[in-house]
Amino acid sequence: KLLGEWLDEFNVFLKLSKHAPQRDFRELDEENYDSRISRAWDLARLRLHGHSDFVLMHFMYIQARLPVVAPLQVPDNATFRQLQHMNQLSQEV
Repeated sequence: KLLGEWLDEFNVFLKLSKHAPQRDFRELDEENYDSRISRAWDLARLRLHGHSDFVLMHFMYIQARLPVVAPLQVPDNATFRQLQHMNQLSQEV
């Protein structure tokens, strides 16, 4: 994607303080992005006599997906086999 291109399928959140819980993150959209980032930067700059302690962190979470043309297949790992076994036991009861 092009730099600076806003994508509606992604959610962008702003962490308001260092120890803010995830429930207090603020969602940004294309309209409020510039103003909220500028405000956060200004507040950080004023804190502790400058921006020495201000760090901009960028986290990106992307859901893993197979390509659309990939064939469907049953997982073959220990966790899935254990779930199949538990399912079989529950059906026998």
